[in-house]
Amino acid sequence: MVASVRGTNEVPGEGRVRTYQGSDRQAGVVHVIDSGVIDHADFTDGGAAVGTVDILPAIPANSIVLGAQVDVIEAFAGEAAAVIQVGYASGDLDAVSPNTDPDLANLTASHILCGFNPVDLGNGDSAIEAPTTVRVTITTTDDWTHVTAGKIRVRVMYLHLPQD
Repeated sequence: MVASVRGTNEVPGEGRVRTYQGSDRQAGVVHVIDSGVIDHADFTDGGAAVGTVDILPAIPANSIVLGAQVDVIEAFAGEAAAVIQVGYASGDLDAVSPNTDPDLANLTASHILCGFNPVDLGNGDSAIEAPTTVRVTITTTDDWTHVTAGKIRVRVMYLHLPQD
């Protein structure tokens, strides 16, 4: 089982999605899924060195993911490494990872990591076909249970394409 995190200040059971520049029916609308603060204790021990958490709501079908931002609120401690990946629960765990899977154990608070997903529709990239849940995975050196501190906030940006 994977834990789910929903943003703060929202209706219970619903995550927080912000929309910028108009409505869903307009081209160029950017949506942001905001996890709110994720504490190290919110992660599910995925066995051995891996901790995972899903961010809800899912990215809707017919969307193009633009990238992700990870804000380090509190450095991760208790392990020599804590490498983060931001991707999809359905498979590609680093699909929207910032930079090159940064190590949160070596970053201080207030560190912001950004990654953008270069989309080239001419080269076969396409919109997400089904609702897709964002998964944050952190891999430590030895065992997830050794992690004693750490807080992050994750934002995933996407375009939701209008359907005729």
